[in-house]
Amino acid sequence: MPYRFDFDSANKILRGRFSGKVTDHQLKEYYLRIGPLMARTRSGAGITDFSSARSSTVTTGTVRQLAASAPAMPSPRQLSFIIAAKPPVLGLARAFQSDGWQTRPNMYIVRTLLEVCVILGVYTLKFDPLPLD
Repeated sequence: MPYRFDFDSANKILRGRFSGKVTDHQLKEYYLRIGPLMARTRSGAGITDFSSARSSTVTTGTVRQLAASAPAMPSPRQLSFIIAAKPPVLGLARAFQSDGWQTRPNMYIVRTLLEVCVILGVYTLKFDPLPLD
């Protein structure tokens, strides 16, 4: 599987991490899974981390489709982050943010996990693997 989930129970942060090549199908599947996991873990913040992704064939059409769909976060007050260190993924993340800003007002596009920590004011993270059931 090109992505996995982990959870920091002390800080209530759910993280999904991509690795390898990311495709439209995988991103759509991920998007369907993260919402229920946010609810199940009662996460206060969510991170989608593309920093280990080697490449992407994700299209702007898929990004626009996901941005137009219902947010994965139950509340628009919850903070969400996309870690996108590489320019192609960064551009797609910015398109998602731009198209979905009305329903995702607290979304941040960052380049590192450290930036997430600074924004959240959390400096000790301990993520444990989260099974998909």
